[in-house]
Amino acid sequence: MKNISKLKGEHMSQIINEDKINYFYKDLLCENSTSALILCDKTETIIYCNQTFLDMFSFISIDDVLGKTLSILHASGDSYRSFLKKLHHASKVRKPLKFEWELIKNGRSPVQCEIDVKTLEKDKNVAGFFVLTINNVTHWKKLETEISYKTTHDLLTGFPNRVLFNDRLSLALIQAHRNKERLAVMFFDLDSFKKVNYKYGYSIGDQLLKETGTIIKRCLRKGDSIGRFGGDEYLILLPGVIKKENVALVAEKILQPFRHPIHINGYELLITASIGISMFPEDGETHDELIKKADIAMYFVKKMGRNGFQFYSTITT
Repeated sequence: MKNISKLKGEHMSQIINEDKINYFYKDLLCENSTSALILCDKTETIIYCNQTFLDMFSFISIDDVLGKTLSILHASGDSYRSFLKKLHHASKVRKPLKFEWELIKNGRSPVQCEIDVKTLEKDKNVAGFFVLTINNVTHWKKLETEISYKTTHDLLTGFPNRVLFNDRLSLALIQAHRNKERLAVMFFDLDSFKKVNYKYGYSIGDQLLKETGTIIKRCLRKGDSIGRFGGDEYLILLPGVIKKENVALVAEKILQPFRHPIHINGYELLITASIGISMFPEDGETHDELIKKADIAMYFVKKMGRNGFQFYSTITT
């Protein structure tokens, strides 16, 4: 194994002694490390890297890297300047620093990285060198994103599931409390959906559920939310409403497309829908109360013949 002082960047050996170089070469710049390792001076010039670094960032040889600054790992000047602030903070506090950053692979594709920065002192008062340990966490970040998506979204339709919808409703309630606003919760349910599955099969039923979510979404404002509650049930959040009449208009707008045939894979599906509506603050102040009362109102619509909407506050017994 050749001595690091014989590589390019020979000025390094004039500043730190041979024993210290060999120490960092053996313990931090090991060629067998699964982490990418870089040694750079106080001007952010790279004076050594290991083979893992070359492979990770698609450099052909060490000659493509030595003498270059760390800017070769950044897509923009802003990214590089922000990165240097972190680097020099580590130098200032004289403590190891670990953070995540997006670097670029040989000037092109992004790489999500976990970076560990250590400083090597030129003398007792000056940190003359930086040692960067870099791990590619792109795969884990992608996996983390996928897991997060699966726990908050309905996998069939792609719409938020009840977990994410409840979070959005809870946040909307906090804002409504603060601003003394009203909001509406709609509980939407297709009428006789089981007959579709029985007559046409579950594949057609699944496609109908997707189309249902798309139809509802088209009827909403930008700040409204939709979530699949389960089966053929959807929840709809309308924040910042002023009058119940406005909510009624939205409910009617959603129901209209279901009063006409819906075409799925050549089949003409005749299906209607029912909507129950609860209002904050008059029908409840928690997401559980509002969803429960919207559900009760929806079943009242079913009982009265389906194909319509009902406010919880106007249910007559």
